Formats: sequence, structure tokens, C-alpha cells
Amino acid sequence: MEQLTELLARFTLPTQILIVLIGSVTTAKVIELTGRWVAPAVESTTGSIHHIILREIYVPLYLSVFLYGLFLSLELIGAPILSFFEAIVLSAIIVLWTRAGIQAGSKSLKEIKEHDNHYEFAPVFKNLWSAAVAIVAGIALLLVWNIDITPLLASAGVFGIILGFAAQDAIANFVGGIALYFDDTYKIGDFIVLESGEKGSVTNIGIRSTTVLTPDRVMITIPNSVLNSAQLRNESAPQRQKRIRIPIEVAYGTSTKIVEEILLSVAADSNGVLSSPRPTVLFQEFGESALRYELQIFISHPLREPRIVDEVNRAIQRRFTEEGIEIPFPQREISLRSDDDDTSAGDERQHLYSEFESK
Repeated sequence: MEQLTELLARFTLPTQILIVLIGSVTTAKVIELTGRWVAPAVESTTGSIHHIILREIYVPLYLSVFLYGLFLSLELIGAPILSFFEAIVLSAIIVLWTRAGIQAGSKSLKEIKEHDNHYEFAPVFKNLWSAAVAIVAGIALLLVWNIDITPLLASAGVFGIILGFAAQDAIANFVGGIALYFDDTYKIGDFIVLESGEKGSVTNIGIRSTTVLTPDRVMITIPNSVLNSAQLRNESAPQRQKRIRIPIEVAYGTSTKIVEEILLSVAADSNGVLSSPRPTVLFQEFGESALRYELQIFISHPLREPRIVDEVNRAIQRRFTEEGIEIPFPQREISLRSDDDDTSAGDERQHLYSEFESK
């Protein structure tokens, strides 16, 4: 600025103003033409996000150059009344860049979400970005118009405390949602099981709550603060495959080899059971009235578990019936006493009691 001032000082005041205006208009026009030529090339080579940012900033850039030239012209005139117009010019520049910042951030986050569903919280960050840019712009406008912001900051502190107490649940849900996002706990489409036993597929992740569709086709809404503080099991991560365990009991004396062959054959014939990882059969223990096995199989999605378990159980029962394998039930032995046995036992107890009293 000092060098520019020394250069302009060689000319008369009208010439100085004319040079500044022509220079600013020319520079603004060059920036405008360059932006229109560069933007399509950026979109085709580097991607749409860079194109969005360039498209949003080059318009306020060349307008700011022109407005700043107008601001310098007013400075050269130096009339006290023109300070009002200088503030208007600076305010216009701030408004232009505020709009550009909000639009560039919002459109970039929207583009990221459309190309990658992992960023489910993009709307949350878009609101945060817009609020932050607007706050910074508001403070800049107050400074431009020489408004003392100290009382406003004090009032904002008191208002913030009151708002914190009044909206602590909403704030907790909001912070919980941000924490869930950064922890990568779940995303839309994942099948989750809550600590309370409720389970279902995530259908929507909002600022305040998460919506889950249960297997019974019931929609439940859970506050993010609850999800952030409770134990949560995501059965769709790190992959959607799930292992299920099916207990089987057979009678003593049944060949373990035959049982294993039948169970593996049933698993192989089921369309819902994955071949990799392979199904396995474990001989777990000798029960009170049966030999206890466990068939472990993998399925492609947790929601298919009830139907596949039903299908496999029916097939096992049918094969056991064909092979003559018995599925036992608990057995108990009951001993009965006659009335004479009860009478003699009572007399004996009475005799022992009498002897004890005499002593």
C-alpha cells in the first residue's frame, strides 16, 4: 500500500481515482474471465469438489477486487462523510465472502455424502459450518461499523449458560451423534442390537436421534445420547456375515460320526448357509440324558437368521427321523413309599425323641 500510495502521489487527485478504478475493474475482469475458463478444466481433471469451491469463490473474488478499488478511491477523496460509504463497501465484501463460504462448504459436504454413504453426518457438519461462518461474518461487520462487541460478548456468555441448562438433553444428543460418527459405530443399513435387547436396521441418523427398523417392521427412535452411553453390538461390522449356533441333542449310543455327517449335509443343502467360512460341528458335552452337539454356520445377513434357523431345524428333524436317530427328553426316576413305611418311620422318630427327653 505504501508503494502504491507513493506511485499515485505523482498524479493529481482525479487521475489517482481514475487509475484506481480502471485498475480494479481491469483486474476484476481478468479474474472473471480466468475463472470461467479454468472452472470447466478443474471439473474434468480433479473432481467436482474442487470445481464447486472454485465456482463459488471466483465470483466474490473479482467483485471484491472491484469493490476494494472503490474503497481506495473513497480513501483518496478523504471526505469525513465518505466513511459511511467505506463501511458499506467493506460490508458488501464481507457479505459476498460469507455467502461464498457457506455455499462452498454446504455443496462440498453434500457432494461428499452423495459419493460416499460413509459420511452420514454431512448435514450436521453443514449446519456447523454455516453457523461458524455466519458468526465470524457477524463479528467482522460489527468491527467494520465500529460497534463495541464487549457487552455483546458478556450477554452471549450469560445467554449461553442459560441455553446450556435449558437444552442440555438436546446438546447431549447432538454431542452423542458427533461421537458416534467419529467412533464409526454404525451407518445406515447396519443391523444393531441394543443393550436393552431391541434390534433392527439403521434407517436414518439425525442430529438428535437414530431411527431403527426392527424385524417386526416397527420403527423406533433412539436418542443419540443413549446410544453413545449404552453398550451397542453392530452385527453388520466389520462385515455383514454372521455366525449362528444351533444346539442339537441326541440319545446316548448314537454314532458321533453319523450325527456329524447329517448336520454337515443339512448345512450344505441349505441355500441360506454360506460355504465359506465352512460349517462346523462341535461335540460339546455329555448331558444328563443326551449327547449335546452344536452346529455353527455363517449366514449373509443377520436379518435372515430366524428363517434359516427354522429351515435348518426342520431339515435336521427330518433327517434324524429317516435315520432313526432319537432326540431324547429329560428323564427322572420317582420312588414311592407305602403307608406302612411311613408309619414305621414315624414311630422310630417318636421313640428317639422320647429317649432324648428322658436324658
